Amino acid sequence: MRFVRCLAPAPFTLAMLALAVGCGGGERADLRIELAATPEPGSTDGDRQCDPGSPAALPAEVDCVTVTACRREGASCLPIDVLRPSDSRDARTTELRFPREGSGGDLAFDVALEDGADYEIELRAYAGGVPYARGRAEGVRAGQRTIRVRLEPYGVWSCAPPRDDGSAPLARALHAAVAVPNGDVLLVGGVTGESVQALSVEGGALLQRTVEVYDASEARFVEIDVTDHDGSEGVGAVFHRALFLDTLADGRYRVRVIGGFTSRDQPGARFDAIQGLTNYSSPMLPGARAERRDSVDLLYDPRSRAIEVQLVDPGAVQRAGMNGVSEPDASGLVVVALGLLDGGGTALRPSPMISGQWYSLARQVSPGVTAMPMLAPRFGHTASRLSDASVLVWGGDVTQPTIEDVAANAGEVLGSGARAVASVPDLPPATAFHTATPIRGGVLIAGGMEIAPVAGMSGGVSTTASTRPLTVIVEDGADGTLRGVPVSYDATAWPTPSIHASTALPGGAVMVSGGALRTMPAGAPSPSHLWASDAVLLVSRDEADAYVASTLAPMIGPRWGHAIAPLSGGRVLVTGGFVREGGTLRAISSGETFIVDPPPPPIASCEAQTNGDGGTRDGGQGDDASIAPDATISDDASVPSEDAGIPPADDAGV
Repeated sequence: MRFVRCLAPAPFTLAMLALAVGCGGGERADLRIELAATPEPGSTDGDRQCDPGSPAALPAEVDCVTVTACRREGASCLPIDVLRPSDSRDARTTELRFPREGSGGDLAFDVALEDGADYEIELRAYAGGVPYARGRAEGVRAGQRTIRVRLEPYGVWSCAPPRDDGSAPLARALHAAVAVPNGDVLLVGGVTGESVQALSVEGGALLQRTVEVYDASEARFVEIDVTDHDGSEGVGAVFHRALFLDTLADGRYRVRVIGGFTSRDQPGARFDAIQGLTNYSSPMLPGARAERRDSVDLLYDPRSRAIEVQLVDPGAVQRAGMNGVSEPDASGLVVVALGLLDGGGTALRPSPMISGQWYSLARQVSPGVTAMPMLAPRFGHTASRLSDASVLVWGGDVTQPTIEDVAANAGEVLGSGARAVASVPDLPPATAFHTATPIRGGVLIAGGMEIAPVAGMSGGVSTTASTRPLTVIVEDGADGTLRGVPVSYDATAWPTPSIHASTALPGGAVMVSGGALRTMPAGAPSPSHLWASDAVLLVSRDEADAYVASTLAPMIGPRWGHAIAPLSGGRVLVTGGFVREGGTLRAISSGETFIVDPPPPPIASCEAQTNGDGGTRDGGQGDDASIAPDATISDDASVPSEDAGIPPADDAGV
């Protein structure tokens, strides 16, 4: 057992020094506490306000900081004692409160850590007793050299942290973000570009091959050196899908990257903002010379930050992109509803080939896997589990000649075979580029663009946003009958998007963020697509079993083609995406975080409290327990504060 002393020298710059003092020891470690910047949303280039080094400061109203710690035990975190340096080691208190007053004191506390155990240290800032911000260091271990806590205010979006070298994450869009059990998030594939034409047959956006990881314990993005199965650098993929499958015996996490398109030195994706250049009127397609890529497993070792790539052998299964991929069932079986086989080449108004097949892909794949026919070819569709025995495929059939045929083939349920699901009045219309996300009781179909019947050179993905943009599809009874349950929402606060991002949250709710809109900005000659939204909804099931959508704070910057992933502590991480600037698209580098969990109750005061079993002052005031008024903080914590007198993290000694 080691007693670790955490000390924040004044002035209050939120850089903390930890000192291990057990048995006459002298171990030292940096414990750095940052405040995430929260720029005002509303501008089309709001994402640029999250450049690393943006200043952030606790407002003057923040007058109290609390400290708690816990030891990780599986899915639980058991509270442990936190003590003042003057307290007896026999004292018992699990929370300390430090008032902000005085100008020369230090914030100091001790914690006892066992070798080999994982801990979390949480700080909360209060303003007049009301919760203002929260930060948590995860995976803390005895003897750790550097510990970082990043305070994020409640109720607003915060700028995500920088990379470990202090720079911004790499710009990317149409990528995958996959959360793994230790809280890290892998960013895989996508495209990039500062000035990508929003209307192009030959051009487009180049692939972003570099893999990055959001390291939860460090609160930093880290670049990972990866060699693909074909020997190329990185993982070049777009219009792919990726999901966490399992944890291997050696502790590595297996993330499967399914299908997609790749290209060497050629655009991986191209765009049609007027929806008039392709035979199916899609606002985006693979690059004219892009090729289908193989599925691979990424074996990620969180300890060494290394990734091994293994080729997945799907046997007779065709390679394809824009697939619908379900969540794994209890045995790890994933259903893949295949999409595009090509992008239609370089001809004006080409007809991309669509597969119309599906298959089940287990964790361990044998050459005997075979594809089975779907009832219709689809792209821009989704696949989501209704149960372990059935998967709902929705939308994406752009080949039907009449309105009635479009409605009759709106979706299908895959299980032992396939059966059609028609778009009846209570179900959503057939759409493309929507999201389908598991929610408590069913699958939430959000947004998208309605499918129009094909007639000559028109039809396919229409310019009309979904007329029933928030509907939960529920499976009723043993016969698998489907019904649609509308979600109550404020249409004025949430314009119906497509190519947006959604994620399921613990507890069964769903967050829907951003997306592309078809609109006509001031001065534009006609409406067009691929303008970005910053709107965010939280969809949940209330006590009356009705589905309702709450409008959350808008993101700092609008974006579409981004990714969203859940983080520990009831938070989410948004990364990348595109924003349209006139006739061009710009890939976004910055990320944003948001605390979804409600804040804790207010506290009555930050005054001294007496702990009867050891005389501990829980939050008491003393020479070593005050916070100086100067609360200026650098958001770029790779550069230490001069006031803190602490060396950079790379130089911190043990």
